[in-house]
Amino acid sequence: CCCVLTDICPKPNNTSTPLGKQSVVEAYPETFPHLFQALMSEPDPQERWTPFTFPVDHDISSYWTKPDREITYHTQTAEQELLPNKNMVTLNCTVAFMSQCMPWNKCKTSCLTTGATSYRWFHDGCCECIGQECINYGIDES
Repeated sequence: CCCVLTDICPKPNNTSTPLGKQSVVEAYPETFPHLFQALMSEPDPQERWTPFTFPVDHDISSYWTKPDREITYHTQTAEQELLPNKNMVTLNCTVAFMSQCMPWNKCKTSCLTTGATSYRWFHDGCCECIGQECINYGIDES
């Protein structure tokens, strides 16, 4: 997280502070993922945040109901084939780190206005807005 000169940010040469590892997370009950996606698709002209997008594997098997009986097919081949995991789908997770340090309540409000699905506020004042495709509340380090 990039802090602007405020009293709540640790000094840049103090890298041993544990505050960047401790955080508060919360999901919003109502979200606007299309707004978040649109805002994060291009650099913010006012430089209020920096978006990061990275792939995340989602296990979709828990979303399916299991049939009463399962049919299994066995085939024999001369070579062993590596089959992709059909229960996994890869989606792009986008998070946005706010450019300025801020208190917890401002982080919560700021991320809500971007259409984020959830947010993570680090105890060092760093604020991360999290998109809908992310799991485990985005990136867990300031």
